[in-house]
Amino acid sequence: MARRSEGLKLITGIVRAIDNVSKENRNQELHAARNRQKKIQNEMRAVQAELKQLEREQIKQAKANLKEQDVQLKLRLSADKDTAKFLAETESQKYISEHNRLKNLLKEVFYSKSVFNYSTLKDKSFYQIPKPKKPELPLRQIFNFGTVPPNPQDAYYQPAADFLSYFYAPRRIRKAEECKRKFDINYQEWQTRRD
Repeated sequence: MARRSEGLKLITGIVRAIDNVSKENRNQELHAARNRQKKIQNEMRAVQAELKQLEREQIKQAKANLKEQDVQLKLRLSADKDTAKFLAETESQKYISEHNRLKNLLKEVFYSKSVFNYSTLKDKSFYQIPKPKKPELPLRQIFNFGTVPPNPQDAYYQPAADFLSYFYAPRRIRKAEECKRKFDINYQEWQTRRD
């Protein structure tokens, strides 16, 4: 009985030791995976920061290049440590050269002494579409297609009040006669359409 209990204690001790070793291995693997993930995240953040600093014209081109490099870098980092290290060095050299190129471009843009002229951006061409003409008939008659007789109270048949018409009666009378003439013409057209 004593031997059996000692044997059980020994076996449980061995199992615990194996569990502890496997836990330590798992913890080391998790730690290494987290470090790789942090590296990838840091590199992605660096790529995104560079993308924000690009000018409008070069954003599309540089974005595509950097995203492609980022995808390639992610795929390559899953390979062996030795090849991953070599690839990381070459990729970092590419990033450094791209970064220096963008840095020089920004320096040229921000520190250039050329004056920007807004008048060169203005469109001075003529409009292709002509101005719309005022309708000859009131809109009510246009949309009813002659089914409703013209109304003499419509604004179209009322004389336009201006400053001189208040003081000069012949002008006011002439404008009223023109409006009455428009109404008579439209009323006759309506009667001919109705018949």
